[in-house]
Amino acid sequence: MREALHALVAEMVEKGILFDEAREEFERRFIQQVLERTDGNQSRAALALGVHRNTLSRKMAELRLGPARQNGTSGRPKADKRQVKADPGSKRAGKAKR
Repeated sequence: MREALHALVAEMVEKGILFDEAREEFERRFIQQVLERTDGNQSRAALALGVHRNTLSRKMAELRLGPARQNGTSGRPKADKRQVKADPGSKRAGKAKR
């Protein structure tokens, strides 16, 4: 494996690929491979990668991996934080309903 990696790095340097491009591509492919092996389970993938699940989620967003992260959202709907006034005749009058 070391010889293959050495040859790959030599080829990339020869072709003028920048370090940041090489690192990003390596990270993207490495994470994709682990996600495939864990059937897309981010918690198990994070464990296999040796990182916290939040770190994996941030890295996936940065690398634009996974359908829920491509637009920078978690895929969860945001909570509606509007306050609704209580019915004046109810026991909860004066308190906001959620």
